[in-house]
Amino acid sequence: MPTSWTRLAAVLITAGLAAGCYESEVPLDPAPLAEFDAGLAGAWRCLPVDGEPDEPAATLTVAHGQAARTFDATWDEPGSAPDRYEGFASRVDGVTYLNTRERRDGGALSAWFFVRPTLLRPNVLLVQVVDEPELAGAAKTAAGLREALRRRRDDPALLTGGAVCARVRR
Repeated sequence: MPTSWTRLAAVLITAGLAAGCYESEVPLDPAPLAEFDAGLAGAWRCLPVDGEPDEPAATLTVAHGQAARTFDATWDEPGSAPDRYEGFASRVDGVTYLNTRERRDGGALSAWFFVRPTLLRPNVLLVQVVDEPELAGAAKTAAGLREALRRRRDDPALLTGGAVCARVRR
């Protein structure tokens, strides 16, 4: 029987390969233009929003990337090999989206998918992913995707349930 982590992994971990997560051949900006939010950096313990009461937490580790304005992230779920991601932030009408790709074995990169991080408090992070059906009709260009995000900005259906994360004390 699949756990909530398995369902969440289908959205967050597989970089958009599972149904529900919007995949794109282009990021929202052609290059990193927005500064990486230093408040996202660090280690986080995460639980799926609609998880089971006895599920163990996964660990999300986010750090500044090697290139300016980029990030590297690792998602480490108990009992599985860690998944690695990279990307950069874009701002659309004041909302930050992380243009994200999974870094697979051998160095291959997945298609882009878009994560919307929300710091609820300095030590509490809500991580949601743009849902595929909500952008299905958008033009497959950065401008088209940005316009679709602008139009759907306040629509709760735009985003999956995601995960709630608490900062790990060091």
